Amino acid sequence: MDTDYRNALGPVYSNALTILSTVISRPTPDRVIIDAGLKSLSIDSGMAEPKGQPELAYQPKGDEHGALSWKQEGVSAELPLQIGERIELIPSHIDTTINLHDTYYAYRDGVIEAIWPVEARGKVQ
Repeated sequence: MDTDYRNALGPVYSNALTILSTVISRPTPDRVIIDAGLKSLSIDSGMAEPKGQPELAYQPKGDEHGALSWKQEGVSAELPLQIGERIELIPSHIDTTINLHDTYYAYRDGVIEAIWPVEARGKVQ
């Protein structure tokens, strides 16, 4: 379940996958840089969404980096995210996002319960 399906079907199911990212820079009070760019999240169905933070918008800033800022233009308040803080991003399209990774980490209630390799990665010929 990604944001593309959620937007098409409504909130029938909860999102099944998130990408964990870390805030690595705060160039301005209302924008932070994270370590998740185009090599971590596909954007073919739109932008990823910060989980639990609907007021924030994600924008890729290259292969390895992305930015989070206020979704509503003109807001100049400081973002509530600090360097080193982790944030989960809900992909817009899971299929093409998973293709970018080697491993799933099954995480629940603060515990990694399993580690699954993405066996089909790189197998398209």
